[in-house]
Amino acid sequence: MHDLDIARKSAPKRLGKSALNRNRRLPISTSLSAEVGQARLRRGVPTDGRESGHVSLCPRYSAILALVLLSLCMKTGAASAHALLDHADPRVGNTVKSPHVVSLWFTQNLETAFSTVEVFDSNGARMNTGNAAVDKTDRKLLRVPVKALPPGTYTVKWRVLSVDTHTTEGNFTFHVAP
Repeated sequence: MHDLDIARKSAPKRLGKSALNRNRRLPISTSLSAEVGQARLRRGVPTDGRESGHVSLCPRYSAILALVLLSLCMKTGAASAHALLDHADPRVGNTVKSPHVVSLWFTQNLETAFSTVEVFDSNGARMNTGNAAVDKTDRKLLRVPVKALPPGTYTVKWRVLSVDTHTTEGNFTFHVAP
């Protein structure tokens, strides 16, 4: 029985002649294929028949390379983080009874000497009774004492220096109910 007959019997009917021809193997002497491969390497042609200069990665290596590059990008992104406002008390935009202290929590530890908070009323008058201070047990917490606040809208302005030496600033408002 010939190789072609075996291929026809084992190949599915839907493939057609071109699939049969692709699956058929022709015997090549190993010494001849080794000589052809060495000749291609001497000329700079890849042994798999591709044009020289063309680089192709298998899908597995492409996926690994993509994951490595993604992880490198994520690590450099984390290194350039800043201390951002996480939450505050009174909460941003909320209406509250007159607080005695305004507290702000940040995403990173703060440098005490270079971190400030000021509270202003709607006329721009400063309502702090003292300077802001970073909490000794929680270096992400910045507090400032305030006067007894009459009903109205108040603006909190903050400027902080995180331990990674990046400065950020911002502001928000809250309201005191009558």
